[in-house]
This record gives sequence, structure tokens and C-alpha cells, in this order.
Amino acid sequence: MDKKVQKSFEDEQREHYAQLYERIRPQVEQGIADGYQKRQRRKKQLHTYLPIAAVLVVVLCVSIILPITLQQGDNIVRYDNDSLTQRNLPETFKDFYSNNAKVICPDWYDNVESRQTVGHFDAKDNTVFVTEKVVDHDGNTIEYSCTKKNYFVDTLENPWQNIITEEYIQINKINIQYTSDFTNMYARFEVDGYKYYLQIDNGDMSVLQSTLEDLLN
Repeated sequence: MDKKVQKSFEDEQREHYAQLYERIRPQVEQGIADGYQKRQRRKKQLHTYLPIAAVLVVVLCVSIILPITLQQGDNIVRYDNDSLTQRNLPETFKDFYSNNAKVICPDWYDNVESRQTVGHFDAKDNTVFVTEKVVDHDGNTIEYSCTKKNYFVDTLENPWQNIITEEYIQINKINIQYTSDFTNMYARFEVDGYKYYLQIDNGDMSVLQSTLEDLLN
């Protein structure tokens, strides 16, 4: 008798579980389907994002490596303000460079009111750049410097670091960049592998233009 009761109880339990499963089967099947779709979406997103990530990595590497490569290709040498020593030179800017470069000087160069020539040298006493300050026949104080094209000298570049506007003019097919601050006019250009920097104290555009024309014509 006990065995019959137990079998009847087990049959009722199986029937109960079967009915319960039938009630929850749609939710179970939907959950399985949703999980599958989520996995598929993840795979699709992964396949979509991986190429994008690869492209971003390539762009990042190029942005880092290319400037370094170009700099090395151009043999750029940078000099900060503390790496150079300076001393007054007995010869003029023109005489100093006469054996090293085709320097540019205005017609009135040999007849200025006053001049001061300063050489800037690296640790091995090699010339990095020479600056000469002169007072021209009109009383304008003009300072100009010359350095090699592949030299980047912080002292010469400082006036250009925080400029608000910069303009360009062309004289004798040479492109000249110029700007100004509250008191001075600045210009820079390249000729025959050398970079020239010009500063005119308390000058205006007319003085800058005439000085550049004297230099480059």
C-alpha cells in the first residue's frame, strides 16, 4: 500500500513539474534567444570596433613617429637658451660670415652710426648664430641674426611663440613672415640654406618694409 501511495505521489509531482515547465517554457526560450542575440551583437560590435581600433593605433603611431622621422631626416638641432655662450666679436657680421655663407647686408651696411656684433656658441665653441645690432642712417635700431636652416634656436624663436597675428609679404621672390608686439617689429625668412631673423625696435611697417627691401633687393 505504501508503494502505491509513493508511486501516486511521484506521478503527481512529475505532472506538476511538467505543467510548471509548460508555463515557463516561453520565458526560458525567449531568454535563450535574447542571450544568443546579445552574443551575436557583441561579436558584430567586436568585428566593427576592431578595425576602427587598429586604424586609431596606426594613426597614433604615425602622429608620434612621423615628426621624429622628419626631424631626424632634416637633421634638426635644437638649442635652448642655457646651452649657448656668447661673446662680443671684433669683426662685423658681414666679415664673420664672409667665408661661411653668402650673407645678406643692405647697401648702407658699411656706413651705420654704430654696431654691436655678438656670437653665440655651443659647448664645442661652434658658431650657432651671430646677432648684430646697428643704428641705421635714419636712427632706427635694427637687430638681425643669421643661423643655419636646420638649427632651431629658442632665443630666436621666442618672439614668435605667443604672437596673435602673423602676416606674409614677398620681396624678390622670397617669402617673409612678419609680426609685431607692443613695441617691436619682427621678420624671418630663409635664403640659401640660412635663416634670418630681423627685429626693429619701436619700428612700424614702413620701416620694416624698407629695411627688408634694402636687404633683399
